[in-house]
Amino acid sequence: MAYGNYAYLFVDFPFGYKHKSIKAIIDKVIYVKTPLDICFARRLLRDFKDETSSSIKSMTEHYLNFGRSIFIDYENFVIQEVDLIVDGTLAINTNIEIIKNNLL
Repeated sequence: MAYGNYAYLFVDFPFGYKHKSIKAIIDKVIYVKTPLDICFARRLLRDFKDETSSSIKSMTEHYLNFGRSIFIDYENFVIQEVDLIVDGTLAINTNIEIIKNNLL
C-alpha cells in the first residue's frame, strides 16, 4: 500500500499494536530500544541545557523515584508485540539501513 507519493509512512506513536483504535492499519511496529541511561542523558542535554542545577536535581529525583519504573513498564508492555527491534545506541543511518532491509 502506498501513502500518497511514498511507499512508507512512519509515525512516532506509543503503544504500537497495543493501541486498539489504530492496530488494524499498522503494517509494522519498530521499537527503538535505547538504554534508559542514554535516554536520560539525551533528555538532560536537550531539555535542561539552560536550567539551574536545582531544577536538574529536582527532575532527576522525580525520574528516579517515579519516571524510571514507568519507562521500564512501558517497554516491557510494548515490546511484546513488535516486528523489529533496533538498537538506539547505533548511528541513525545504521538503523535506517536495518529498517530498510527489514521492510523489503
